[in-house]
Amino acid sequence: MNPHTDTSLPPFLVTVAVVLLGFPFAAGIVKWACLSSWSSPIANLLVLAIFILLVGWVLRSIRRGNNPLRWLFVVLFSIGVVEAWWQPQTFTYTWEPLFFWAQALIQLPALVILFLPESNRWFSRRRDAKNSIAVTEQS
Repeated sequence: MNPHTDTSLPPFLVTVAVVLLGFPFAAGIVKWACLSSWSSPIANLLVLAIFILLVGWVLRSIRRGNNPLRWLFVVLFSIGVVEAWWQPQTFTYTWEPLFFWAQALIQLPALVILFLPESNRWFSRRRDAKNSIAVTEQS
Protein backbone atom coordinates (compact mmCIF):
# COMPACT_ATOMS: atom_id res chain seq x y z
CA MET A 1 0.00 0.00 0.00
CA ASN A 2 1.18 3.49 -0.77
CA PRO A 3 1.29 5.51 2.46
CA HIS A 4 0.43 8.66 0.52
CA THR A 5 -2.86 7.26 -0.77
CA ASP A 6 -3.87 4.94 2.08
CA THR A 7 -6.26 6.91 4.29
CA SER A 8 -6.10 4.34 7.09
CA LEU A 9 -2.50 5.31 7.87
CA PRO A 10 -1.93 8.49 9.86
CA PRO A 11 0.22 11.25 8.42
CA PHE A 12 3.91 11.06 9.23
CA LEU A 13 3.63 14.02 11.61
CA VAL A 14 0.94 12.29 13.70
CA THR A 15 3.22 9.25 14.01
CA VAL A 16 6.11 11.51 15.07
CA ALA A 17 3.86 13.16 17.68
CA VAL A 18 2.83 9.78 19.11
CA VAL A 19 6.47 8.67 19.32
CA LEU A 20 7.37 11.93 21.05
CA LEU A 21 4.51 11.37 23.49
CA GLY A 22 5.68 7.82 24.15
CA PHE A 23 9.17 8.79 25.37
CA PRO A 24 8.07 10.87 28.40
CA PHE A 25 5.47 8.27 29.35
CA ALA A 26 8.10 5.53 29.19
CA ALA A 27 10.52 7.66 31.22
CA GLY A 28 7.77 8.29 33.78
CA ILE A 29 7.10 4.58 34.08
CA VAL A 30 10.81 3.87 34.63
CA LYS A 31 11.02 6.68 37.21
CA TRP A 32 7.96 5.36 39.02
CA ALA A 33 9.33 1.81 39.02
CA CYS A 34 12.67 2.98 40.40
CA LEU A 35 11.22 5.18 43.13
CA SER A 36 8.38 2.93 44.25
CA SER A 37 8.51 0.88 47.38
CA TRP A 38 8.52 -2.71 46.19
CA SER A 39 7.37 -4.14 49.53
CA SER A 40 4.24 -5.33 47.71
CA PRO A 41 5.53 -6.36 44.27
CA ILE A 42 2.25 -7.85 43.05
CA ALA A 43 0.36 -4.61 43.67
CA ASN A 44 3.13 -2.59 42.01
CA LEU A 45 3.20 -4.88 38.98
CA LEU A 46 -0.58 -4.65 38.70
CA VAL A 47 -0.50 -0.83 38.84
CA LEU A 48 2.36 -0.81 36.35
CA ALA A 49 0.50 -3.11 33.94
CA ILE A 50 -2.70 -1.04 34.15
CA PHE A 51 -0.79 2.19 33.56
CA ILE A 52 1.09 0.74 30.58
CA LEU A 53 -2.15 -0.55 29.06
CA LEU A 54 -3.90 2.77 29.62
CA VAL A 55 -1.06 4.83 28.14
CA GLY A 56 -0.76 2.41 25.22
CA TRP A 57 -4.48 2.70 24.54
CA VAL A 58 -4.35 6.53 24.64
CA LEU A 59 -1.34 6.68 22.31
CA ARG A 60 -2.88 4.15 19.91
CA SER A 61 -6.17 6.03 19.91
CA ILE A 62 -4.45 9.34 19.18
CA ARG A 63 -2.55 7.70 16.33
CA ARG A 64 -5.83 6.31 14.95
CA GLY A 65 -7.37 9.79 14.91
CA ASN A 66 -9.44 9.87 18.10
CA ASN A 67 -10.01 13.61 18.51
CA PRO A 68 -11.36 13.57 22.12
CA LEU A 69 -8.19 11.81 23.30
CA ARG A 70 -6.09 14.42 21.52
CA TRP A 71 -7.89 17.05 23.60
CA LEU A 72 -7.54 14.93 26.74
CA PHE A 73 -3.78 15.02 26.19
CA VAL A 74 -3.93 18.83 25.96
CA VAL A 75 -5.83 19.01 29.26
CA LEU A 76 -3.51 16.58 31.08
CA PHE A 77 -0.40 18.32 29.72
CA SER A 78 -1.74 21.71 30.84
CA ILE A 79 -2.64 20.48 34.31
CA GLY A 80 0.82 18.96 34.73
CA VAL A 81 2.63 22.12 33.68
CA VAL A 82 0.47 24.37 35.86
CA GLU A 83 0.85 22.08 38.86
CA ALA A 84 4.64 21.83 38.50
CA TRP A 85 4.94 25.57 37.97
CA TRP A 86 2.88 26.54 41.00
CA GLN A 87 3.84 23.70 43.33
CA PRO A 88 7.54 22.94 42.86
CA GLN A 89 7.74 21.76 46.47
CA THR A 90 5.86 18.59 45.47
CA PHE A 91 9.12 17.22 44.03
CA THR A 92 10.90 14.95 46.49
CA TYR A 93 14.33 14.80 44.87
CA THR A 94 16.39 17.69 43.55
CA TRP A 95 16.62 16.14 40.06
CA GLU A 96 12.86 15.74 39.66
CA PRO A 97 12.11 19.28 38.41
CA LEU A 98 14.72 18.83 35.67
CA PHE A 99 13.24 15.44 34.80
CA PHE A 100 9.73 16.92 34.66
CA TRP A 101 10.72 19.86 32.46
CA ALA A 102 12.66 17.53 30.13
CA GLN A 103 9.49 15.47 29.74
CA ALA A 104 7.46 18.63 29.11
CA LEU A 105 9.95 19.86 26.51
CA ILE A 106 9.60 16.55 24.66
CA GLN A 107 5.81 16.65 24.85
CA LEU A 108 5.48 20.28 23.78
CA PRO A 109 6.50 19.66 20.13
CA ALA A 110 4.10 16.70 20.06
CA LEU A 111 1.33 18.99 21.25
CA VAL A 112 2.11 21.49 18.52
CA ILE A 113 2.37 18.76 15.86
CA LEU A 114 -1.03 17.36 16.82
CA PHE A 115 -2.62 20.69 15.91
CA LEU A 116 -0.80 21.45 12.65
CA PRO A 117 -3.06 21.62 9.57
CA GLU A 118 -2.02 18.16 8.34
CA SER A 119 -2.83 16.63 11.72
CA ASN A 120 -6.11 18.55 11.97
CA ARG A 121 -7.16 17.13 8.60
CA TRP A 122 -6.38 13.62 9.87
CA PHE A 123 -8.46 14.04 13.02
CA SER A 124 -11.36 15.73 11.22
CA ARG A 125 -11.36 13.09 8.46
CA ARG A 126 -11.51 10.33 11.06
CA ARG A 127 -14.36 12.13 12.86
CA ASP A 128 -16.26 12.70 9.59
CA ALA A 129 -15.85 9.02 8.67
CA LYS A 130 -17.31 7.94 12.03
CA ASN A 131 -20.21 10.36 11.64
CA SER A 132 -21.03 9.07 8.15
CA ILE A 133 -20.98 5.47 9.43
CA ALA A 134 -23.37 6.44 12.26
CA VAL A 135 -25.73 8.19 9.81
CA THR A 136 -25.66 5.20 7.45
CA GLU A 137 -26.46 2.80 10.30
CA GLN A 138 -29.43 4.92 11.41
CA SER A 139 -30.92 4.90 7.90
